[in-house]
Amino acid sequence: MKRILCFFIPILSFSQGFSQQAGNPAECDSLDIVSLQYNPFDLNELLVVAQNNNHLEIFSYPGFKLINTSNDTVAEETVNYFGISSQSVHQLNTTLTGFQPGDVFSGELLLYTNFYDSLRCVFPVSTTLIPNSGCSEFYISTTDWSENIMQSIYWTITNEQGSVVESGEHDHTSIEYTLYDTVCLPNNNCYTLNITTNNPLEGNSDISITYLGFWVSQGSQMAQGTTQYNRDFSVYFCDSLLSVGQAEEPLKQVRLMPNPAAERLSVSWEDTEHYHTAEVFDLKGRRVMLEGLNAQRFFTLDIEGLHDGIYSLRLTGADGVVNRKFIKSER
Repeated sequence: MKRILCFFIPILSFSQGFSQQAGNPAECDSLDIVSLQYNPFDLNELLVVAQNNNHLEIFSYPGFKLINTSNDTVAEETVNYFGISSQSVHQLNTTLTGFQPGDVFSGELLLYTNFYDSLRCVFPVSTTLIPNSGCSEFYISTTDWSENIMQSIYWTITNEQGSVVESGEHDHTSIEYTLYDTVCLPNNNCYTLNITTNNPLEGNSDISITYLGFWVSQGSQMAQGTTQYNRDFSVYFCDSLLSVGQAEEPLKQVRLMPNPAAERLSVSWEDTEHYHTAEVFDLKGRRVMLEGLNAQRFFTLDIEGLHDGIYSLRLTGADGVVNRKFIKSER
């Protein structure tokens, strides 16, 4: 028996309205950039939603680059598509760090074709990469592939205070029957997804949290024989997840992104703060990382070698100590 849980957003639910640069070829007029923003699950990645309204021009083997006002490349796509047909989501690896909710990025979005052989279109950019408020809409979908047991699936989403923000039940009464609900989760918060079933699973269950349709996802499995599953995730920023070590200082604006993180954790703070040491501790209080810092507003920790779990980041400076929590997760 297999269970599939997924979250997704209708691609046309928002538009930032990017303009064309004068001098673009005529075929670029048919290409609309619907949005440019961080991946809410991974702030080492930017997402470009493109809409092609001309079926005669597909922009073969496209690749997007983002440059800043100094003409430095700050994000680049690995070419994955044969072309742009109708609407598509493009994932750009980015070196941008230190952006806060509501901060505006200015530069240009460049579209190349034929594996970056030709520059085709240029789009001026002045946009917010991380929303300052509001919520993101998700569909919660479950699919029951059971041939024997008719399964009920119960789901809840709780915030970092443990309060239930959304919940529902999917009562599967036929083979290969899919049910879904719609939720809107406030941005820049951390959550826990909780799943329970009325019968133990006959086999492993695939579980995904997806964004922008099925384009962007995180996946894992609910093990055979179990009736419960939970995982932590965030929508953009997540500053604190569980109570670990010392209390956090609410007036110190230190940001960790993404959180949870799999390989790299970016840390940033305000200009008024100065730190010289960064330490990472596990749940048993053992120091597992130590980094010296220079006069900077942000840095990136390589956490790929850490085991999955909850950690505490301690920043030490002339004005005192700041503690923040994060989750290392490969899921």
